[in-house]
Amino acid sequence: MNDEVRDAYQKIIEKEFPNFVQILETCVDFRKWGFKQTFYGIAEEFAPSIIYDSASCRVRFEWNRGEPKDGYNILRIRYGRLHAPDDRRFIIWNGRLSHCWHQLNLALNFLDGLSPNEAVERQNKWPYVIDQFIQANKGRTWSEMEWTARAHATVWEHYGHSLFHLFDLHYPDTWEQFAYFVKEFYRLNPGAHDPNEPFPELVC
Repeated sequence: MNDEVRDAYQKIIEKEFPNFVQILETCVDFRKWGFKQTFYGIAEEFAPSIIYDSASCRVRFEWNRGEPKDGYNILRIRYGRLHAPDDRRFIIWNGRLSHCWHQLNLALNFLDGLSPNEAVERQNKWPYVIDQFIQANKGRTWSEMEWTARAHATVWEHYGHSLFHLFDLHYPDTWEQFAYFVKEFYRLNPGAHDPNEPFPELVC
């Protein structure tokens, strides 16, 4: 990260993060699910982030600037197991560089009991719980960030601890089943691969 980018990120933290935290903690009941804020600021390989940890997993809320023509900013949410570092997207796991921060769509398809083939067929659709959230909240005037935070709060209420246990190091069998699901998904649907990154099926 060069100095210019770091300075721009620092301005975001100073100007945007107080409201960002307010949105998150208004929409998401972190205390109910045992999460505490453990990171706030600049992370080397990410946009400015806030991380909350529980005894089961980590959740990163990442502030991204949207396109000026769209007029809004974007919240990205990534889940990590407890070995995921604050500032790195990949770590060495079982001797291979692997992804340690994960977006949620495949995890929700797995928890919904879809097969890898069914997940491929639904890849351009929202997971069922998000689709239901969209239908139930048509006409709301929330900001994009608030919409995303509320959607994830709904996900937490719907799946409960089964979502967090998926990422929990104490449930290795569940993770191995999910890792196989991811591997099969990308075998069926390989897509383009960035040679500077691990293959997408390498998750840890």
